[in-house]
Amino acid sequence: MEQEYFSVIAYKLYSKENPTHGTIKPLFTVENNRLIEATLDNFCTSGKVFVAQSYDEIDRKFGQDELFRISVSRSSVLSDKVDPTNACKYVATGKNVERLPARLLMQVVNCELPNCNNRILSLYNFIPSTKYIFIRTAKNGTYGPFEWSINPNENLLEISIITSPIPGPTLELGQIYSLTNEQVSKNLVHSFGIDFLYELSSVIQGAAFYDYASDLDIIHYCGKIATTFKTNALEKKTLKNLDLQAKSMPKKLFKTRWERFSTLSYDLINSQEDVVRQMGEFLNSDVGGLIIQSHIEKNVDRYLKNEIERKKDEIVAKTNKYNEDYRLANDRLKELQASIRLANVELENAREEKLKLPQITAAQNETRHAELDGLLQKKQIDLAKLEDAIKQRQHFDSQLANLELIEKKTKEADQKYKDAIRKEVEMKRIIEDLNHEYSRSDDAIVQKIVNMSPIVKTINGYSGMPSKELPVVQIDVNAEFKSSNIYESQQQVCAAIESAMALKGRIVSQLDILNLLICTQQSFITYLSGLPGAGKTSISRLLANVQNLGPRLNEISVGRGWTSQKDLIGFYNPLISKFQPSNTGMYEFLQALRNDPIDESAHAMAYVLLDEANLSPIEHYWSAFFGMTDTDGTRTITLGTDDLAIPRSLRFLATINHDGTTEPLSARAIDRAPFIVMESGDLQIEDSAAIKEVANIFPLSFSDMDKLFGNSTSVPLFNESEEPVFKKIKQVLTNPSSEKGRPITISVRKEYALRQYCNKARALMNFEGDLVSLDYAILQFVLPLIRGSGTKFAKRLEELKLVFVEQNLQLSSRYLERMINFGASELHSYDFFCW
Repeated sequence: MEQEYFSVIAYKLYSKENPTHGTIKPLFTVENNRLIEATLDNFCTSGKVFVAQSYDEIDRKFGQDELFRISVSRSSVLSDKVDPTNACKYVATGKNVERLPARLLMQVVNCELPNCNNRILSLYNFIPSTKYIFIRTAKNGTYGPFEWSINPNENLLEISIITSPIPGPTLELGQIYSLTNEQVSKNLVHSFGIDFLYELSSVIQGAAFYDYASDLDIIHYCGKIATTFKTNALEKKTLKNLDLQAKSMPKKLFKTRWERFSTLSYDLINSQEDVVRQMGEFLNSDVGGLIIQSHIEKNVDRYLKNEIERKKDEIVAKTNKYNEDYRLANDRLKELQASIRLANVELENAREEKLKLPQITAAQNETRHAELDGLLQKKQIDLAKLEDAIKQRQHFDSQLANLELIEKKTKEADQKYKDAIRKEVEMKRIIEDLNHEYSRSDDAIVQKIVNMSPIVKTINGYSGMPSKELPVVQIDVNAEFKSSNIYESQQQVCAAIESAMALKGRIVSQLDILNLLICTQQSFITYLSGLPGAGKTSISRLLANVQNLGPRLNEISVGRGWTSQKDLIGFYNPLISKFQPSNTGMYEFLQALRNDPIDESAHAMAYVLLDEANLSPIEHYWSAFFGMTDTDGTRTITLGTDDLAIPRSLRFLATINHDGTTEPLSARAIDRAPFIVMESGDLQIEDSAAIKEVANIFPLSFSDMDKLFGNSTSVPLFNESEEPVFKKIKQVLTNPSSEKGRPITISVRKEYALRQYCNKARALMNFEGDLVSLDYAILQFVLPLIRGSGTKFAKRLEELKLVFVEQNLQLSSRYLERMINFGASELHSYDFFCW
């Protein structure tokens, strides 16, 4: 099949550990509205199609063995690690699945037609793959179409007559089609031993009608028509009249069905009469009377229960109220009795006191009262005089205190005034001296500055030459490129880069290209590590050139002894009030990027290559950019008096070696970037004459590249296969046990980078295994964190290697084994940078 995309009719098989991946079984390929059986010879020796994306959507929409239509294409990624007989030649995505029209395909089931009143097939644990089915009997032909469902009580297949409209003459309630063997063979298709009828409208052409109505269908059908005879309830006396009217109906189907209806009606009426009569006779008999009496006697409590409960609540409430009233009245009575006793005692005491008092005459009382009144008036006059004396004394004391305070403040003010006069005189003298000195030395100072200016300029490297012209870095991007399907667009970009590199004599696998694109797109700086000659610098140049981004690549050779930003970019010279760029061209390159369009969709990617980046400590000369390694970091740097915005499209590539001439990387640098390990021979050289060139789609815009390979706006999650593996790795590294040496911490920043990487890589990488993308991520983000020593630390690494081997993380396992072997030979000193 030469076409790029075509449709198949298939059913699902199973999902992989990653629920978004799985396999399906194709039965037919669709060509020009014709169905062709998909055999192992004409389709694929595996007999399956690999679903590389959204298999869970198929799993959610369709049941076991249910057929659907899906678009497939030939796989462009074939691995030499997989047996060709087991590999799927075709791939699909679950987003392209379609539900089959019910009338397109109808499975043929071989069995006898069940009784019309018990429509259950004697087939255990059988589930058809289509919504409609036909039943093919051994002798009497084929019947249908039927809908079906599973009887939950017996796990058997139960059929029903279709109620929705179907093409052809209108069927009455309970009617189906009857097909001869010749009619069936004209529209029969089959695949892997399963027979189907194709296109219902073609199948039923010329088919006969078959009455498959149940007793209930007969009652509904005839009962509806019987209402037109203006007859009330069905009784024996009315059935004879109905029979006469029904025989006059011209429709043959109604006559045959009325015979069944009459039989059913007579049986029903007779049964009802027998039941009512026998029940009445029984209840009127002695035995029935005893049963009724016994039932009433046994349930007396139940009959009276509600009334008793209702009265009980009312009685309890009234009783409680009466008890409370009685208690209050009794308490009040006791209080009154106590008061009476106390009053009697007081009365008796008063009588006794009265008897003891002497007898005083009225004249004596008046004289005594007059004396007391005179004495009281005298005391009141003396009290008034004392109060006036106290007020006068308080006023005097107040005035005296205010006078002392005023005298004290006057003395302090006089002293401050004298001090101020003295300071004023002193300041005038100092000002006169300064004016004299300034006027004497002003000319000399100006002359000295003029004489020293050339020396200062020479010391700071200022030559007086005009600044360099800005390079032209603006290029037009491919505005016609569409990336609606991320999986297919990733394949297209990787294939285009693979072809372009091959034409330049470098053979790089699509997985390594995908890895390079994701790392550089998701990280502000990416380290390419390895021995000299591994191709670190050349692959960096190729990455830019094959994307037609040559003008937007600034290559910088890092020098030994760089200590600050001035070595990489330059510095602001305050003596000449200008920014002096370094000779790396970095300043001019950043200034030129300022001229990019405002719209980011028109930006192309820009790269800065720091060759031999660790000849000097990168933490020093690249310090201005460290804050930009996080997505929420500020993207401006201050160059003198100018704030320079760093575009989101800019990425750094840093090649590093590890020997006696280089500087070790700090934990701060390692935590902020991936490390792509390159081995000698990774970039193979091949004759480009045999390479087939693909369409040139570059340069792509930054927004397209970021959508395909960059970070998602929200933090993605590991899938069900990756999550438990990552937890095992993290547990081994962070285990605080002293028996395993120093633990390794995986920061939140690292875990965030791992999730982002797997989110964009798994669709293409996991074609060869469910954990390939996680394997790449662990090697490049987690293993660089490993640095330790001692035999106990070696135990931690051996335990980590065991996890890698168990989970088939081949890349990480091989590199960790190298670290362990090198560390054992270096006095148990273990480091990621061990080449």
